[in-house]
Amino acid sequence: MNTNNDKKNSGIENALALFINKVKEQDENFAKKNSRSDEIKKEKNKILLPIKKFLAQMMEYQVFVKSAKIFDPNNGSLEFPPVLFQVFEDNSSPSWSPGNSIFLENPAEIEIAVLNRNDRIKNDGLIVIKCSSPHPKDALFKHYFKNADEACLRLAEFLAESVVRIEAPPK
Repeated sequence: MNTNNDKKNSGIENALALFINKVKEQDENFAKKNSRSDEIKKEKNKILLPIKKFLAQMMEYQVFVKSAKIFDPNNGSLEFPPVLFQVFEDNSSPSWSPGNSIFLENPAEIEIAVLNRNDRIKNDGLIVIKCSSPHPKDALFKHYFKNADEACLRLAEFLAESVVRIEAPPK
């Protein structure tokens, strides 16, 4: 015969079993989401590889460019010395996450990212180059790019406009 204590214990056991199942389900969903996120990051990294190679080559040439500060209208007629062209990689902005983006700080603040799948169709492009600081040639990045070659050509045109000198010219 079931007593009140047995009913209480079965209720506790049911609640505990429910709790354990829910936690397992959450863990499985988290693992699936992380796995999918890793796949997306790898795909985007592969798409950005030609751009990374192009920009790495530019850095090998020890290119000095105009400082992004020159183009800021708030700086008036102040002069700023040329800066060594550098790029770095970091997590993409939320609009293009998950994945990593390539960032430039000079001659303008720029993020180069791969669009998410849904945005590729909607925007008829694969790669976005977002110029978030003033620059006279930022219009070169007003549209999306269908491939890395297109993006590299626009970046070359953009950077050529801001080169001050090259310390280690190509041979």
